[in-house]
Amino acid sequence: MTETLQPVPRTHHLPGAVVTVLTGGEDTGGQWALLEYRVAPRFPGTPAHWHAETTEALYVLEGELSLSVDHARRPAGPGTFMRVPPGTVHRLSNDTDQPARFLVLVTPAGQEGYLGELAELIARSPTWPPEHPGVIERLTARYDQHPSLEP
Repeated sequence: MTETLQPVPRTHHLPGAVVTVLTGGEDTGGQWALLEYRVAPRFPGTPAHWHAETTEALYVLEGELSLSVDHARRPAGPGTFMRVPPGTVHRLSNDTDQPARFLVLVTPAGQEGYLGELAELIARSPTWPPEHPGVIERLTARYDQHPSLEP
C-alpha cells in the first residue's frame, strides 16, 4: 500500500537559520522527519555534536557549506550528500557570503521537536545563552543531541 503525505509545514526561526519541518514524526509514526534549512551567509553553524541513536542524511540544494565529520572539514556544494550515522561527531557552517539551503532527513524522528523547543527558548530568553545552562543540557539530552567534548 502506498500512502501520500500532505503535512502542513512548520517553520522555526533560529539565529541565522530558518528551518521548515516538511514532514515530522507525527506524519511518519516517529520513523523519520524531513527538514529544510535556509542559513544566512556566515552562519556560524551548529556546535560539534553527536547522536546516540539518530542517523542524519544531508543534501545540499544551494550555496556551499563547510561540513565537519569526525573533525575533518570539507566543503559541500549543491548535490553533496552526507550520511551521519550514530556516534559520529559532526557540525556544519556557512563560511561564505551567500545563503545556503539544504535538506536533512533524520531517523528516527525527533530533531524537529528539538528545533521547535530551541526556537521557543531563544524567543523567550532575554539573554543567550540562558542564565541557567542546565536548561540547554536537559533539552539536548531529551532529543539525542550530545555535545562533543573534543574541540
